[in-house]
Amino acid sequence: MEKNCSFLADFIHSVRIRLTWAQLEIIKGGQEAFHIHIAGHEDSVNEIRVEEKDHEVTISQPQYTAAMGIVSLKRWIQVCVRVPDGWKGELDASTVSGTISAHKICGDDIAFSTVSGSIHAISICGSHVGIRSISGAIAGDAIETKHLFLRTVSGKAKLEDVQSVTSKVFTVSGKICLQLGGGCKFIDLQSISGDVQLFLKGPVKETSLRSLIGQCSVDEELEKSEDGLDISSISVTGSLTVSRLP
Repeated sequence: MEKNCSFLADFIHSVRIRLTWAQLEIIKGGQEAFHIHIAGHEDSVNEIRVEEKDHEVTISQPQYTAAMGIVSLKRWIQVCVRVPDGWKGELDASTVSGTISAHKICGDDIAFSTVSGSIHAISICGSHVGIRSISGAIAGDAIETKHLFLRTVSGKAKLEDVQSVTSKVFTVSGKICLQLGGGCKFIDLQSISGDVQLFLKGPVKETSLRSLIGQCSVDEELEKSEDGLDISSISVTGSLTVSRLP
């Protein structure tokens, strides 16, 4: 079964997506309207609600369907959201166990979050970009933002080609690998027991790496500059490494 909805972009200021086990794909497409395509088992499609109120589009899946989706392998659902070219607004998407795939998306504030589902974010730009997961894996490439927030509890995270003025990264026990391009000014890294690897393309202004038990290392070949990146990093037992991007 399939269901389609569309909303003119000029009247939409924000999009909020709250799913449980449904798979979510967010892609660039169209000039004037948001297009929402839902496909899957008939009962599953009917459970997805799409509403517009006060210039906000809400796409939601009832929380009780999380257990049903896990138990019944015959039930499947895919939600695809096409974001108009040049749209500027707030996009907030989350799932419990479903995968989030986002490609070539721009907006003012963009947030992706899951509990155990994986997140794939490619070519994302916005004033604020937040990516969060508890145990799901995070993978991203070509992220451009003024402010980046990356958080994971136990899941692994790897972001490549990140252009951000300021970044805040936090993990409890997950392993994080972050590749920053030039032009980044400040990053705050925090970890409990997870290892954090930071690869830099531009110069460094200052580095403050502290770990109670874990190892800290800074590549001696890093270029130094007063206009470079200021790094603040702290961990309890995790290792912290800062290296020059090959």
